[in-house]
Amino acid sequence: MAHLKSLKYLFLFSLVLLNYCAFADLPTLQLDGSYGKSPIHSDPYNYSKLDYEAARKNPLNIGIKKRISKPDRGFDELNNNLKNLEDWKTRETRLRDLYVKEVKSEFELTEKEKQTAQAYPHRFPNEAKTGKRVYVSKVLKLGEKEYRVNDCVFLGKGDMNGDNIAEIFVKHSDNATHAGARSQIRIFSDNGDFVGFIDLKTMFVGSQAVYDYDNDGRVELVYMPEHKKGEFLILGCPKSGEEFESFTMGGTDSGIIMRPQPGPSPVRELKPIKRKRKSVPLMNIKPE
Repeated sequence: MAHLKSLKYLFLFSLVLLNYCAFADLPTLQLDGSYGKSPIHSDPYNYSKLDYEAARKNPLNIGIKKRISKPDRGFDELNNNLKNLEDWKTRETRLRDLYVKEVKSEFELTEKEKQTAQAYPHRFPNEAKTGKRVYVSKVLKLGEKEYRVNDCVFLGKGDMNGDNIAEIFVKHSDNATHAGARSQIRIFSDNGDFVGFIDLKTMFVGSQAVYDYDNDGRVELVYMPEHKKGEFLILGCPKSGEEFESFTMGGTDSGIIMRPQPGPSPVRELKPIKRKRKSVPLMNIKPE
């Protein structure tokens, strides 16, 4: 009986160990024969750089058109409208076919890399067969600009500020996002300009949508910064005479668009706290 119990614990320990080895960030064999956690070769494509400073100036004048919280009457209605929109996979496929191109680059292996590939053909099958290293770069082509598009989802497309130039809304979940954020919504103009970005704490795709929320002929970006708070933000560009709540483009380290902060509170003078000493009664010791 004790033997069976030992086998049971040994089996459970083996499962935990296998699970750790499968998901742990362990060093792997690289093409040059060394072991490392990241590949020795990176994407060679010359991508256009994201101009965060220009986007931070909010060139489209995007503001918060409306806030809808969970107790409000329109919250459930908006939530249902988002579910009834075009399936995000269909939209993703349509926009990806329209804007994304793949560029294949080939490189001759060095002698050391050829030796490693021949010694470990199960690890490097293509390199061992062809003697070349192939890298496929995925590029977001907008006008004259070409941006990195790996690990992204297309949220939608539409004219946001009424200038007859469509904006493309892309959600990235790669390492290019800011510290403290798990994903980032990036807004591009159809001519290639990078015009806005929003850091997010959530990676859930269903929390964001791009469509004409109020049927005014312009699209709005509807998203929920945090699921726990249960609040939707409707982002758009104000027409002449309209007033929107302003916000900081991009967000902070906490990862969401912040409400306008009040002015600094007056500094109060701190007074020393006077503590009263407690008197300890003396013990009455009686002689024996």
